[in-house]
Amino acid sequence: MIQKLLNKLESNRAEICQVLAALTEEEFTKVPVDGGWSVSQVVNHLISAETGTSIYISKKIQGGKNLKDTGVKNQLNATALKLALKSNKRFKAPSVLPVPSNRSKEKSLKDWDKTREALNDLFISLDPSLYKKEIFRHPVAGYLNAEQTLHFINDHMNHHEKQIIRIIQSFENV
Repeated sequence: MIQKLLNKLESNRAEICQVLAALTEEEFTKVPVDGGWSVSQVVNHLISAETGTSIYISKKIQGGKNLKDTGVKNQLNATALKLALKSNKRFKAPSVLPVPSNRSKEKSLKDWDKTREALNDLFISLDPSLYKKEIFRHPVAGYLNAEQTLHFINDHMNHHEKQIIRIIQSFENV
């Protein structure tokens, strides 16, 4: 199941990268007229979130046998998180993540490739005995297991894909 989720995650990222490839450098880094983040900042937020998730899990799994199993409460919280991210509601980024940089398209996409490779390596090497353990703590939803975490990363990315589309459309309406 982990590999299937990683494949889905990468497939969805590839779709976003196709949209990004069509943007000029100016469009990629342009801040919308009504304020908010540029496409670059959204992408770099995704990179920061994935990097932070990988770092957190890498440290957390050091405790291996001391990790608690996830249960019904974790599943309910994961489901609530999924529904929130699928909604059109806008959220403030957690304070643990800094305001993202507005970097070049080439640098951003290379960094996302590296970050995603590290994330894949982490989950592929994860001991199956840890799959149902509390390995990641989401700032709002609390502890998630491996599958719930991958679903969150995918839902988070899809949530921001909508934001990227809104930003691009705002340029057309100017």
